[in-house]
Amino acid sequence: MSSFYIKNGTEYPVKNLGWLLRHWSQVKEIGFNYGPTGMKDGTLWAKGIEGGKTWTYFSDFASLAVLWRWLNRPVFKGQPFSLGWDFNVENGPKVRKFTIGNDQWKEWQRWADSDCVAFVQALLGK
Repeated sequence: MSSFYIKNGTEYPVKNLGWLLRHWSQVKEIGFNYGPTGMKDGTLWAKGIEGGKTWTYFSDFASLAVLWRWLNRPVFKGQPFSLGWDFNVENGPKVRKFTIGNDQWKEWQRWADSDCVAFVQALLGK
C-alpha cells in the first residue's frame, strides 16, 4: 500500500495510516475515490491544515468496507466524508457525502459487516 502526503507542492512518503492518526486534529475533510484496480478498492484521501499550510494525505486501500470500520473511531466522528466514483464521466465524478459516526454511518456499518459486496453496490447506487 502506498501512503504519502503533499504539502507546499512536495510529496512526502509515510509508512502507513499511523501518520493520519497522529495528525487527526488537523484533518478537515476525508474521502475515498472508489476505483477498483488490482488489489485495491481505491484511494483514501484526507485534507488538513498545519501551521496555516494545507496538506493532503493519500493511501491506497484494499477494501472500502474495512476502511468504513477503520474510520469509525472517536477522533474522526463528525468529520465530513466524501465517496467518489465514475471519474471518467463527462460531468465529473459522482459523489456521496456522509458524516462519520452519525446514525446513517452506523447503519451503513452494520451492512458492511454483514455483506461487503451489497454494501459497496448500495453506496455507489448500483
